[in-house]
Amino acid sequence: MDYFGMTWREKNAKQRKIHPIRHEAYDALMSIPALAMLESELPSMAISSSSSTLLGVVLKSITSLSHAAHAFLLLFTALNLALHFQSNLPYSLYIYSTPLLAAVSNIPSYVAVASFVEVAFYFFMTLKVQYYQRCEPVAYNLKTAPKNVTLTERSSTFERILRSEKDKVSEWIKGWFFDAPIESITSNDILDFLSWTFFEGRSCEHLKDSEQEQLLHFKAEIERKISPTFTFQSASSDDIQAKDGTTSQISKLISDTYIEVKGNIKDTFRDTPVGDGFNRIKTFKSGYNLRGKLHVQKAKFLDDKIDATLSELNFKKKLLEYSSSEVETLQTITHLTVRLKILRSLRNEENPLDSINLRNQPKKFAKFNFSRLYDIIIWPAFFHILLWFYSSVLLHVILKLKGFRPVYKYDRRCWHFKAASSSSLTPIVFIHGIGIGLMPYLNLISNLQKTGRPVILLEVSEVSAFRFFDFNRKVMQSSDVVTYVEALLQSFNYETANFIGHSYGTSWLSYLHKRSKPIIDSITYIDPICFNIHCSDLVRSFVYQKSDRQNVACLIRGDLNVRWVMQREFCWNDICLFQDEMGDVRTNVFLSEDDCLVPSRKVAAGFGGQRGTGVYNCKEYEKFFESKEQVKVCVWNAKDHGDFLADVSATEAVVKALFQ
Repeated sequence: MDYFGMTWREKNAKQRKIHPIRHEAYDALMSIPALAMLESELPSMAISSSSSTLLGVVLKSITSLSHAAHAFLLLFTALNLALHFQSNLPYSLYIYSTPLLAAVSNIPSYVAVASFVEVAFYFFMTLKVQYYQRCEPVAYNLKTAPKNVTLTERSSTFERILRSEKDKVSEWIKGWFFDAPIESITSNDILDFLSWTFFEGRSCEHLKDSEQEQLLHFKAEIERKISPTFTFQSASSDDIQAKDGTTSQISKLISDTYIEVKGNIKDTFRDTPVGDGFNRIKTFKSGYNLRGKLHVQKAKFLDDKIDATLSELNFKKKLLEYSSSEVETLQTITHLTVRLKILRSLRNEENPLDSINLRNQPKKFAKFNFSRLYDIIIWPAFFHILLWFYSSVLLHVILKLKGFRPVYKYDRRCWHFKAASSSSLTPIVFIHGIGIGLMPYLNLISNLQKTGRPVILLEVSEVSAFRFFDFNRKVMQSSDVVTYVEALLQSFNYETANFIGHSYGTSWLSYLHKRSKPIIDSITYIDPICFNIHCSDLVRSFVYQKSDRQNVACLIRGDLNVRWVMQREFCWNDICLFQDEMGDVRTNVFLSEDDCLVPSRKVAAGFGGQRGTGVYNCKEYEKFFESKEQVKVCVWNAKDHGDFLADVSATEAVVKALFQ
């Protein structure tokens, strides 16, 4: 029977006889379990939940409107098709479809148009989510990461973290690995974690030689801090980190390399005689010599390929010295690293899989740049438009009535309030957090205006939810933020300012605190994410914990743009601010005791006992205002993240602390 007449089982069996190594490698690779951290494979996290509330019912009803629009449009289309092809319909279907069509036709046309808009918007947002899911995470992580970070700067950050954790280094590591026992974390696992942490999210194989040496030094220091005799489970430092599609990519690479080698040998010896078939001794000698020539040719071909691949790999790594943000270069390095291992294994007559140290089940650790955007909620179009109108158009009207005027600088909008006879007073600059922009802060803004000082409100549009139409958003690097704020103050003829930031806005304050102290008269952090961000609390509570659908916070946490910023363009090690970096700047820190995102107790404990620092309870406002410490910390009792906005006394305390 010819090949085309075979069954698929017979074809498969024949192919396995022709290419045994190729299929053995493929089967071995396919037996490896999927290594991608998909949504269903997330480590079990406590999901925020509460009993059904009126708000939860309202939110559920809003999300169901999109499904209702789908159902209505489908029914409307089906009934119209039935009317068009009524002559071909069975009589029973025609009898039932006619009254339904009459009922649907009585529905106003704007309902059908609204349903069409809802369905179109749903598919638009679904495609947008799919596109964002396919974007390479490391590309955007490198895009926002600081450029040209030196080994000294990385070492300084690492040492600050160790000093901050003191004798709790093992707890710090375990937190990132979802509380896994420290003994179960392998050397490869910790190297992957450290590479992601200190080298802009790159994998181990992407690092330069000097960076790999520093990476191994970090691992050794952590082992020494945990215990003088402790070592992570032994593993090779150049193992390939398994990610989405890794197994299929390596399978194809092994297959292509095998075919390349066999094809070269086949072309070389295509016309080589093997004997006339009558002289057995001559035929045996000819075949023996041919086998020897085949072995020599294969070895020579593989040696040439190994040299060429190694030369190209070294060249690509050299390019990283000039630019570490070239994603294509990083991907090429990974490809060449795997190819070099395959070629060397074939040269040594070994199974290629034995040289590629893929971990069957690598230990998962928490990442901001998680491979999938998690827990995204697609709200109906009318709800997007309603909240956009409330948080943008209505806000525009209210701020103008309050005396603010919009100022557009460097493709960004801010609001400037210039009080009468306030030219000689230091202005107040406020930076909002993740949410719906400045609208929730109107009470605080009113209190800032009452001081009689100029007020500047900076809009951080990239973390403002329900801006689905805004395609031009860009998360600025730390150096760009500093340049923008300095240029903005100069354009208003201000030399210094009193800065206030809430939540994500404190990341901008952290950049200014570290890089532009001369322009700061005082600085106030509210629910700050910049302190103790080297711990896993924020990433585990925001990225890996599903939002409570009975809580208004799900409006923000499930927004695509907010998720994108937090999981693709959030450079935590650049945001992180340590006490020894704060300098002689008058600083106020306000913490919420029951903060669901910020580890407020850890932050307060970190400030406690530090020289020139005072930690106070909100019941001790008078002591807090009268104290003369350089850094003052106030803890609000029984408050969650952002709850201060609904407390008049809390917002007044924030404003009063500016000038105490």
